[in-house]
Amino acid sequence: MSLSLYDITESILALKEMLDDESGWEINEQDINEQLDQYLGNLLPEKVSNYAALMRELSLTIDAFREEEVRIAEKRKAMARAKDKMQGRLLEMMRSLDVKRVEAGTFTVTRQASSPSVSIIDSDALPQEYMTVTVKASKASIKRDLLDGKSVPGATLVESDHVRIK
Repeated sequence: MSLSLYDITESILALKEMLDDESGWEINEQDINEQLDQYLGNLLPEKVSNYAALMRELSLTIDAFREEEVRIAEKRKAMARAKDKMQGRLLEMMRSLDVKRVEAGTFTVTRQASSPSVSIIDSDALPQEYMTVTVKASKASIKRDLLDGKSVPGATLVESDHVRIK
C-alpha cells in the first residue's frame, strides 16, 4: 500500500513527537528511530521523487498546451482576417455596383448603414469631461522603496517560499 505525502508527513511528525514526549511513557527509542529512518530514508524520498516526476510531466504538458493555444490562436486570427477581407470585398463590390441586396442561393447579403462611430482626431483638444484615467499601483517602485527601508502606506513586503525542482 502506498502512503500519501500527507500520511508520511503525519507519521514522521507523530514519531518525532513520541521521541520528544516527556510524559513518562516508556518508549522504545530504537524502534522509533528505525521507523523514522524508514520514513526519512526511503518512503519520503521516494514520494518526493514521484511528486517531482509527475510535476515535471505536468509542466511539459502545460507547455505543450500553451504552444497549442498559441498555434490555434494564430490560426483563428488568420481565419478572422480572411473572413474580414472577404466581407470587405463583398462590401466594396456592393458599393461599386450600388447594390443593396443580393440573393445568393440560401444566403441573402444586404448592405446597410452602420451606427455612427467616433473617430478621435486630436485627443489633446478634447474637453476634460471626455477623458478617463486609469490609475495602477507600480509594484516595482513600491518594492524598491520598501527594500530601501522607506515606508509606503498601504503596502508591505510579503515573504514566502516555493518549491524548486532541479
